[in-house]
Amino acid sequence: AELAQLVASAAASYVAAHALGVRDRHSDNILVASDGTLFHIDFGHILDDAVTLDTGAFATTRDFKAVLEAAGRWDDFVEMCARAFAALRKHYAMLRETATTMLASIAPAEKIREVLHRSMLADVRDERRAREMVQAMVESGPTSIKTLAKNTIHSLAVMRVANKIDTQGPKLPPPIAKGWMLKQGEGAGANFRRRFFALVA
Repeated sequence: AELAQLVASAAASYVAAHALGVRDRHSDNILVASDGTLFHIDFGHILDDAVTLDTGAFATTRDFKAVLEAAGRWDDFVEMCARAFAALRKHYAMLRETATTMLASIAPAEKIREVLHRSMLADVRDERRAREMVQAMVESGPTSIKTLAKNTIHSLAVMRVANKIDTQGPKLPPPIAKGWMLKQGEGAGANFRRRFFALVA
C-alpha cells in the first residue's frame, strides 16, 4: 500500500510542480510521509523563478528511480505522470483560470498564463505527441546533470552548516520538521520573504 501511495503521490506532485514552474526542487524540498505519500515543500520559487544553481525541469533523482526500479514500479510512475499531465491538459482552461486567481497576489496574470502555456505544451495540439514529450521528460529526469549537481552541492552545504552547529552552537534536539516558508515583511505593501523554520520537540 505504501509503495502504491508513493508512486501515485509522486506522479501527482512532480507533475503539479512542473505545471506551476516550481523550482529549487532539491532533495530537502521533497519529503515522504510514513504512509508513502511524497510531497513538496518550500514554494519560494515558482512560475519558473529559478535560483542560480537549479535542478532540471523535472527533478527526479537517480536514487528515486533506483528505488522504483528495484520495486518494479518505475514504468508505472512514468505512466501515471503521463496520465496526470493529460488530465491537466484536458482541463487546461480551468487550470489556467484557477492558477491566475490563486496566484494573483504574487504575479501578474500574463506571467502565470505564460508559464502554464509553456509547461503544459499548449502549442502542441496532438495529444499523442504531447504524451510522448512528457514521457521523455520524465524518463530523462534522473540523468539530469543539473539535478545531480544541485543535490550534491546542496548536501555539502547542509553538512557544513550542521557540522558548524554541532561544534559551535547549543545542543538542540533533532528537528521534527524543517524547511522554508513565505513570510510577509512589516508595513503595508511589504514583500514576502523566504524564512527557514525548524520544529523541535
